[in-house]
Amino acid sequence: MTRQIQHAIIQTRQNLQLDREEWQHWAIFLARFHLYSAPEKVRAQFVGIPSETPPEVCSLAETFALLYVKAEDQAQAARTKYRVDDLWSAALQLQEGSHE
Repeated sequence: MTRQIQHAIIQTRQNLQLDREEWQHWAIFLARFHLYSAPEKVRAQFVGIPSETPPEVCSLAETFALLYVKAEDQAQAARTKYRVDDLWSAALQLQEGSHE
């Protein structure tokens, strides 16, 4: 995860008044809730007990949650819609880009 993404997550977490652990739990919940729109390779990563989510998968969930919050805010402000599968694609691109 890049520093820019980490900074955006910290800002979002603070705006939502969540501590680090609450944010991670919420991000994992949100990601699992929206797995129906995720690619198969992502779905396979979320198999198992939520509390045992590996750090790399937790990072993906946090990136997805960040994008979800931003998309929700923009959609409400502009009275538009967004596609959750697009958020998953963007989260994967950001995740893969941070490993290069």
